[in-house]
Amino acid sequence: MPRQTRTDAPSALLLFWQCLVIGVTSFGGGLTAYVRLVFVNRRRWVTEDEFLECMEVAQALPGPNVINLVLMLSRLLRGTLGAILGFTGLVFPAVVANIALVAFVLGRAGGPGFNAVLAGFGAAAAGLSIANAGQMGRAHLRKPMDIGLTVAAVGLILWLKPSLLVAIALFGSLGVGLHYLKAKRAQETHGKADGS
Repeated sequence: MPRQTRTDAPSALLLFWQCLVIGVTSFGGGLTAYVRLVFVNRRRWVTEDEFLECMEVAQALPGPNVINLVLMLSRLLRGTLGAILGFTGLVFPAVVANIALVAFVLGRAGGPGFNAVLAGFGAAAAGLSIANAGQMGRAHLRKPMDIGLTVAAVGLILWLKPSLLVAIALFGSLGVGLHYLKAKRAQETHGKADGS
């Protein structure tokens, strides 16, 4: 990823404003899907491959995945200033909402209306996450090896329920190893073809 600001990058103000809008209008597990929708589909600031690369690294780092993701995408677009603005825009609404939640709402928790709101947000977030996974799968899972690895990962995670760290270490290293061997074989085959 380039360290300098892209020539076609959005302005710092527009990047901050868009991250602020994402932070204000998104909830729960659907946040990653919303970030992808904005950065890749609507604004076309980054490619699908760049988004996937940032997301993979963001998930391997400690801390909230979506904050890591927005930091990386914003830095890719506008450097260090972009990372600061993207982070601030994304997190500021959550800080304000949490202060309001503690001050005005938690005393009313447990009522049917409160539980209905939480259930509704949970269902919407799950739907966004599933839709995002489907769209990314269509874009990236075109080779039998990748499809097989994905199916095996989903199956084993649902069956064994390993911790996130174990799952990333196991399937991440397996995926890297398989792709490394495939690239090495292709390079050797290409070298033999050039030598003959």
